[in-house]
Amino acid sequence: MRFIQRYHLERHSLTHTGVKPYACTMCDMRFFQRYHLQRHSLIHTGVKPYACSMCDRRFFQRYHLQRHSLTHTGVKPYACSMCDMRFFHRYHLQRHSLTHTGVKPYACSMCDMRFFQRYHLQRHSLTHTGVKPYACSMCDMRFFQRYHLERHSLTHTGEKPFACDMCDMRFIQRYHLERHKRVHSGEKPYQCERCQQNFSRTDRLLRHRRLCQGRGVAKVEAQPCSFTQEPPAAPPSTWSPLHPAPGRLAV
Repeated sequence: MRFIQRYHLERHSLTHTGVKPYACTMCDMRFFQRYHLQRHSLIHTGVKPYACSMCDRRFFQRYHLQRHSLTHTGVKPYACSMCDMRFFHRYHLQRHSLTHTGVKPYACSMCDMRFFQRYHLQRHSLTHTGVKPYACSMCDMRFFQRYHLERHSLTHTGEKPFACDMCDMRFIQRYHLERHKRVHSGEKPYQCERCQQNFSRTDRLLRHRRLCQGRGVAKVEAQPCSFTQEPPAAPPSTWSPLHPAPGRLAV
């Protein structure tokens, strides 16, 4: 990598050494850059300086506000080349594409778990240390991730900001709303590569894939029945000279 400014080179070099010189005074988190520390500090104060002009949502970062604004326009500019799914962000498309290949490039060094995303690996690593840096200010709950803290906070307020436009259901998370909408559309965008069965949710596809590919219950092909003997003819329902009743002879 090359850089226009020396400062950017020096900052980048820290990623090779692993040194994180900027420490949070309110938790154990450390950062490569001062900006990241300043951004992180907002989660302790609860201040969200970036407000959406089209709804009441507020955000810690400008980037999150810009990304959120796309949800009001409905435009999803990034299309998957392997299915009909579209996304607001390129990153979400790249992450989704891995569900078609099944590749999980990020491996945990402390167990056998593998992940589609580096972020998921980093998040998982906290489960080995037991550190939950995000604390709820309204109860004693603590969380591995900021997002889980934000989602949990809604349980105190009872707020469900994401409403379905086809029924009266409301949801705490946007993801749950998007997943729910497939109930109305019947869409099943996730397909098993081996048996072509479709699923509405990635977790169901992944669970099925483990069974289908032989790690659990192997898929069994349907076999035709080999019994070809004709069934016996049904007895007549009424007596006639041509069909005497049992024990009588025809005249």
